[in-house]
Amino acid sequence: MKSKLLFLLLVLSSIYGHAQIKLPATSPKANVQQTIGFTIITIAYSRPGKRNRILFGEKGLLPYGELWRTGANAATKLTFNTKIKINDISLNEGEYALLTVPGIKEWKINLYTYTSTNWLTYTSKEPLVSFSIPAVTSTEVKESFHIYFDNITLKSGTLILHWDTVQINIHVTTEIQDQALSNISKNLSGPSSLDYFQAAVYLHDTKTDLNKALEYIEKAIVNDPLFFQIHRKALILHDLGRKEEAIIAAKASLDLAKKAKNKDFIRLNEHFIAQSSQ
Repeated sequence: MKSKLLFLLLVLSSIYGHAQIKLPATSPKANVQQTIGFTIITIAYSRPGKRNRILFGEKGLLPYGELWRTGANAATKLTFNTKIKINDISLNEGEYALLTVPGIKEWKINLYTYTSTNWLTYTSKEPLVSFSIPAVTSTEVKESFHIYFDNITLKSGTLILHWDTVQINIHVTTEIQDQALSNISKNLSGPSSLDYFQAAVYLHDTKTDLNKALEYIEKAIVNDPLFFQIHRKALILHDLGRKEEAIIAAKASLDLAKKAKNKDFIRLNEHFIAQSSQ
C-alpha cells in the first residue's frame, strides 16, 4: 500500500512539475547600467505597466504616503563599484535596495543595505539613507515604469524614475579627481602624444590646471600636430586670456582641417576666429 501511495505521489509531482505554462511577464525584468566617471552604476528592477489603471493617489495603485518597491516583483537593486554621492549624501560601494514613498508634491527615497530579493523584508527596517525629491510633471507619458540616466557629465548624472507623467530626478555625483590625476601621473612617466593630449583635454575640461593643460598640449603637438589638437590649444589659450595667440592657433588648426577636408573642424575654427576677433 505504501509503495502504491509513493508511486502515485511521484507521478503527480512529475505531472505538476511539468505543467507550468511559460508566459510573457506583465512586469518584465530590466537592467540599467551607466558609467559616470570611474563608477559603474547598475540597477536591476521590473517594469510594471499602467494598463489603463489610476496609478497614484487615494484611488490609485500606489496610494500617497505608502512604501513602494519602486518597480514590481523583487526588490529594486542598485549596485555601484566605487563610493558615490546620491543627493549629496555619501554612500560606499556596494548593493542597495531602493524603496520609495510617493507623494503629491515630493517622493521620499529610501535606500537599504541589500540583503534580500523580497522587498517586504525592508518595510520594517530603518533605511540607511532617506531623503525627499520634488515630484515633477513630465510632458512625456510613460506607459511602463522606467528607470534611466540623463544629463551625464564627467563626474555626475541624473537618475530618473518615470511613470505615467510623474518624474523624479535624483542627482548623482562620483569622485574622479584623485583617480584621474593619479592616472595622468602614471601614464606620463613614459607618455605618448595621445597621453599628453588626453591629459590636456581632461585638465582643460575640468578647469583643474589650465597652465598644465597648455604645457601638455604643447608636448602633444611637438612632432606631428593634428587639427583637433591645435584647436584644443586655441581653446586653452582663450580660457587663459591669451586671445591673440588663441586666434593664431585657430588659424593653424583651420589650415590643417582644410587639408584634411574635415568640415566639422573647419566650421568650428571659423566660428572661433569670428567670435574671438570681435
